[in-house]
Amino acid sequence: MRLTHRHVGGALAAAGLGLLLLQPPAHAIPAFARKYQVNCYLCHTIFPRLNKMGYLFKRNGYRLPPKPVEGKPAPRVREVDAALPWRPRTAMALYGVAEYESIASGAPGAASSESVTDLDTLAFLSAGPIPGTGFSYLAKYVFYYEGGEREVGAADLTYTWGRADRSFFVKAGKMYLLQGEGFRGSDPRGVFPWAPLALSASDPAAFSLDQNPVGLAGGATWTTPGYRGVFGLSGKVTLGLDEKGEPVNRPGGTGHRDLFLEADYLFGNDNGVSAFYYRGRKPVLAGEDSPAPFRYDSTEERWGLFANRLIFSQLDLSAGYVGGRAGWRASAADPVGHYTTRSLFGEASYYPEAWRGLVLSARVEGLRERCDGWPGTVETRAWSVSAQRALLRFGDLAVRASYRDAHRDDPASGVTVERRFRLDLRVAW
Repeated sequence: MRLTHRHVGGALAAAGLGLLLLQPPAHAIPAFARKYQVNCYLCHTIFPRLNKMGYLFKRNGYRLPPKPVEGKPAPRVREVDAALPWRPRTAMALYGVAEYESIASGAPGAASSESVTDLDTLAFLSAGPIPGTGFSYLAKYVFYYEGGEREVGAADLTYTWGRADRSFFVKAGKMYLLQGEGFRGSDPRGVFPWAPLALSASDPAAFSLDQNPVGLAGGATWTTPGYRGVFGLSGKVTLGLDEKGEPVNRPGGTGHRDLFLEADYLFGNDNGVSAFYYRGRKPVLAGEDSPAPFRYDSTEERWGLFANRLIFSQLDLSAGYVGGRAGWRASAADPVGHYTTRSLFGEASYYPEAWRGLVLSARVEGLRERCDGWPGTVETRAWSVSAQRALLRFGDLAVRASYRDAHRDDPASGVTVERRFRLDLRVAW
């Protein structure tokens, strides 16, 4: 086994200081728990997964839904928590990430292995409402992530109006397309350190749904009496992705406008159904290593349906389906062909009643891809297991161990396997 150490000294020093792992979520920070003097389980089944209360909290601009009073209308959004002042301690958080990961990949029986211990992520996050107004904000700055450059992960301003049980919002800035926007089944950040293939896989044009583009968004949220049922609609118009699959951060970068629509229905004891549709265009630079590289635009479409069911407040079952198609050209002389993808996943998470903060999870998934000019269908199958334990009351210190086994069958290149073990320890301060 080949062992590499990237920034080992930094990782060990960070571990000594308690800056350990976090898979950084879009909108969840322990500062909110400090603000309301509650633990994270008020809004999360397990950090960072939202429950129904967390979904409403986020949709109302990071304002805690008040207890319904029979015979009285719900307060206006700008009145909720208006008496609570903005303070750094209850609006800011620092995330540090350290990991140990062992990966074996290659042809069956001939896979090569490597192990990595590193300081994976260091990020600053601030979010919350502006007291007495309908405005709220989210800002995330990533100092370090997997050796990449510093970047603004998110920076958006939202205005929410209406009442706590029936509200509307508009948003502008850099935002996550899926992360923290829908309910549990359609959120790529969950109990595993890697997103389902359905939400994270890249197509030949380097397009993926797991993105944080610049754009405009709007939506509406309705609830039934007592918040027993919640219905949410959302729409986004974004600048999309560039040739490398990175977010376009300025108007005119590609001239494209991508559309994303989502609907969520939450009912009962944290059960939910979500659906989305995405359509956009992505520039592609093909044949970079050939004497005659060429460019074209790929029209990207994706659609998905997700559902989850929480049984006895302990067993959370979820499943999802994502389909899609895109344009593809093998050479400048060829017409634009078609790429199609279909993906399914199922997941189960168990929360033992006697061990609050512990979750045991398993996932199975499959991905099928076809493209004009390919010799056949490429199939990927994977299964994963994970155990996560929150060590503090606020849930901001936790340990997680995860394992994933994936097999990819490509008629052109044969079968490859990837086996991945990851151990995480995290703090959010």
